Amino acid sequence: MHNLRGWISAIHHRVLLQLTGESPRTQQSLPATTAPVQWQAVDEYLQRPDLHAAMPWALTPAGCADFLRWCGRHAAHLPSPLAALHDLRRSGDKGVALTYRYRRDWQGLHPKALTADCHWRKFTAWLAVEYGMPGRWLADTTSPPDLPAAPELFLFAHWNYSSGLREVALAYKRAFESHGVALGTRNLAVPSQHHLDDTLRHDDLERAPISIVIAGAGNMLDDLWPKAGLQPARGVYRIAVVAWELDELPVGFAESSRLIDEFWPISEYVETSLRKVIHDKFIRPISPPVDATDPQAMNLQEFGLPPCRCTFLCVFDLSSTLIRKNPQGVIRAFLAAFPNGEDVSLALKVNHAETQPQVLLELCAAIRDPRIHLLTGTWERGRLQALMCVSDSIVSLHRSEGFGYTVAEGMLSGKPVIATDYGATTEFLTAEVGLPVRWSRKVIHESSGPYPAGATWAEPDIHHAAERMRWVYDHPVAASALGARAKEFARTRFSRDAFTERVMSRYREIAGGR
Repeated sequence: MHNLRGWISAIHHRVLLQLTGESPRTQQSLPATTAPVQWQAVDEYLQRPDLHAAMPWALTPAGCADFLRWCGRHAAHLPSPLAALHDLRRSGDKGVALTYRYRRDWQGLHPKALTADCHWRKFTAWLAVEYGMPGRWLADTTSPPDLPAAPELFLFAHWNYSSGLREVALAYKRAFESHGVALGTRNLAVPSQHHLDDTLRHDDLERAPISIVIAGAGNMLDDLWPKAGLQPARGVYRIAVVAWELDELPVGFAESSRLIDEFWPISEYVETSLRKVIHDKFIRPISPPVDATDPQAMNLQEFGLPPCRCTFLCVFDLSSTLIRKNPQGVIRAFLAAFPNGEDVSLALKVNHAETQPQVLLELCAAIRDPRIHLLTGTWERGRLQALMCVSDSIVSLHRSEGFGYTVAEGMLSGKPVIATDYGATTEFLTAEVGLPVRWSRKVIHESSGPYPAGATWAEPDIHHAAERMRWVYDHPVAASALGARAKEFARTRFSRDAFTERVMSRYREIAGGR
């Protein structure tokens, strides 16, 4: 055992020598491009100003040893960053340029540092003096390859986190790319939650004349730039694509939106909330598109669900707060509709279950009927849509929605959708194409996530929801016809072409006026 520990220690010491550059003859050949998962510890560092202050050189030869020790003590749950650090070590700038992209204090003092070699030299000379950096490694760095021409548009969004807001961001990205608009992108990180293994870094600086930030109104918008380690550029026209789920916006929202020049709420419901507090800026609602995909053919058994006469599906995300999504209401309605052991099942598909294990346990405790099945894991959209296609009805007894992707996708899957007749879903789920559920207004007694105590939203009528579910079970032919009408309506309502045309029309107006 003693020899084994000594061998491991020797290897660790050799790796540190390679990364710090003290023994270049011992370098090994590692892949030039590492997998996204190997950057997780680096990304953790980049998103934390407290670590910047404690270890300003963590990603460079001067500080990677300290960073690796910190990872061993405080980030052992993350994959080792050795391969990522080795990639940075082999780059001409030795990790300084990546650090710069997340140090808004450096960006503010040296805004042109990455644009030309002369500015890079001035910047690194300042670093050497400011931080008392010994040795020549900093002076020997080379500026990163010339930046491409400044993009025409900057998109600031949750690129690496699976959510409805990411789907909105992707819709905007596709729309602009389809018209040849050069884009820069920046990620809005979501701390301590499941992230996608996106191969793109999304760490561009704000260099475009127009920026679009895509976020929930629970965020104070002006705070998003410093949270992302980004110094707002001067003279930029900024648009906020905003989502929100209550009639009233958070206190201080208008005051925290000074950087924003224009708002594109994702629904008329959100527009109404915005107009209550934003009086001097352009507001235009633009609903996102929803794609009708052709998911692979699957059956219930492949999802671990038993074959039965009728399967209801409820999809929700724990990061969106359980109280708003209200799957417990769906469970109660299901049990009220089918109290006698009918040949029916309810599938609860929960995303990001790992983010709130205690809440998940509480939900499991509420499931006391063997006909109710819980499906976890964060799936790609194709698999989720395949699950919708093998279900017989989609149920969403939400207390409010700022848009309602699950309801829209359920309609596009050709299934009868049962949903609370409140919030943004009322804009497309009507009695002609769905099964709206009555509701009464409810006061939020305890704050939950971004939703404050004292605000109000809907309390769906459980008995009416049970009647809707029973109708689907008892009238399968009529229910199927309703789903077909919903699908036909949704194809037009959520058209990507219509969305793209509306977005590009307004974009051209703004760009033409600058």
